Amino acid sequence: MKITSVNKLYYPWTGGVEKVIQQIAEGLNGKEDIEMEVLCCQPKGRKEIEKINGIKVYKVSSFGILWGMPISFDFFKLFKKLSKETDIVDFHHPFPLGDLAIFLFRPRAKLIVHYHADIIRQKVFGFLIKPLISHTLKKAEGILVSNPNLVKNSPYLKKFQGKCQVIPFGVDLEEIKQRLNKGEIGDFAALVG
Repeated sequence: MKITSVNKLYYPWTGGVEKVIQQIAEGLNGKEDIEMEVLCCQPKGRKEIEKINGIKVYKVSSFGILWGMPISFDFFKLFKKLSKETDIVDFHHPFPLGDLAIFLFRPRAKLIVHYHADIIRQKVFGFLIKPLISHTLKKAEGILVSNPNLVKNSPYLKKFQGKCQVIPFGVDLEEIKQRLNKGEIGDFAALVG
């Protein structure tokens, strides 16, 4: 089974959503015949296809980031192609460019949405984005969220509560141990305590 994770950016770009996608991709790849790949944008620059820790990563060209979102026309072409070749599109919201691609190309693959957060900073464009988000959530076979408060308080998720499943984010204990040993973080007990 092939799963294509779709997000704005991917490792080595540092961000919470990017870290979650990396953990999911690396954690599932090769297990039970699962093949993971990632479709994302470059922060700025030309298209690249690379293997990162065993994951095939398609980084489409981008003119740069505006209002927290990469500006890419290349994204649509590759989304259309990959969404026909995969079994599951694992879409990480918020990513309005991805919502637009889902609207325009209606992937045949099953659509799972990881709903990380509502769009807060760019509310001024809400009238444009809201119908696209609603379309994505309506099309999704399942919506994964990290906590029940997001389901209760999100104006977008209220109509789709029946599709929502709460799966808290995990912690990579090996990474924490390594960082402790290197002196990169303080006392472990203080972190969890």
